[in-house]
Amino acid sequence: MIFITLAAGLLLAVIFIRIGTVRMNAPIKKLLEGIRKIEEGHYGYKVENKAGGEIGELVAGFNRMSDKLGELDQLKEDFLSVISHELFTPVTPITYAAEQLKADPDLPESAKPLISIIEKQTKKLQNLLEEVMDFSWMEIKEWELKREPVSLEALCEHALDTASDLADAKSINLKLKLGENLYTILIDKKRIQHVLRILLDNAIKFTPERGRVHLEVRRVSGGVEFIVEDTGIGLVRQNIEKIFTSFYQVEDQLTRTKGGMGIGLAIAKKIVEAHNGSIWAESPGLGEGSRFIFLLPIA
Repeated sequence: MIFITLAAGLLLAVIFIRIGTVRMNAPIKKLLEGIRKIEEGHYGYKVENKAGGEIGELVAGFNRMSDKLGELDQLKEDFLSVISHELFTPVTPITYAAEQLKADPDLPESAKPLISIIEKQTKKLQNLLEEVMDFSWMEIKEWELKREPVSLEALCEHALDTASDLADAKSINLKLKLGENLYTILIDKKRIQHVLRILLDNAIKFTPERGRVHLEVRRVSGGVEFIVEDTGIGLVRQNIEKIFTSFYQVEDQLTRTKGGMGIGLAIAKKIVEAHNGSIWAESPGLGEGSRFIFLLPIA
C-alpha cells in the first residue's frame, strides 16, 4: 500500500507539473511570436492574454509596450510625411530664382560667386530631402514590385549615363564591363536603377580625383551578379556589415565631409532582398578600394 500510495503521488505530481508546464509554455511561445512580429516592424501587435499571475502581467506589459511602439511609429510616419513636403516646397522656387539671377546680363561680377553658393547649397539640401523621402518610402509604403522584362545592357548603360556627370567632375574613370549570355530578366526596373545609382554615387563620392569606378555585370550560378568596384577609401572589416544599417556613417559624425544621411545602402539592401536577392561588400582595407556586389536570381 505504501508503494502504491507513493507511485500514485509521483504520478499525480508528474501530471500537475506537466499541466503547469503546458500552461506556462503556451503564453511564452505567444510572447516569442510577438517579439518576432515587433522585430519585423509590426508595431502594435497584440498577444492574446489568457494567463493569470506573473505570466499574465508579463503578457499585458508586452501589449502595452507594443501599443506605445505603434503610436511612436505613426508619429514618425506623420513627421516624415510633413517634413519632407514642407521642406521640399521652397527648394524649387529658390533654384528657379538662382537660375533667373544667373541669366541676368546686368548681374554684377561680385554677385556671381554668391549665386554659385546658393545653387550648390540648394542642391545639397535637395539631395538630403530626397534621402529623407527615400527613407519614408522604405519605411512606410507597402512593397509591391512592378516586374517587367528589362535588358541588362540597357539598364547598366543608363546607370552609367546617370552617374557620368558626377564622375567627370572628379575626372574619374567610369567604365562598364558586360559578361556573356546576359538575358532580359524580370525585375522592378525603377528600383534596381535606384540600387545602381546608390552604389555608383557612393563609389564616386568616396573615390579621390582621377580614380576608377567600374560596373561589371555577369552571369553566375543562380542568377546575375552586379559588381561596383572602386579605388576609393576602402572599408575596415568591422564596418562591412554595419554599412547596410540605416543612418550608419563610416566616417566620424563630427569630421565627415562627404555628406549624406547614411540610408542609401539600407535602401539598396531592402530593394535587393525584395527581389529575393542578396547584397554585400568586400574590401582589402582602408585606402585599398571596395567592391559592392548584389545578386539577383533569374526567375
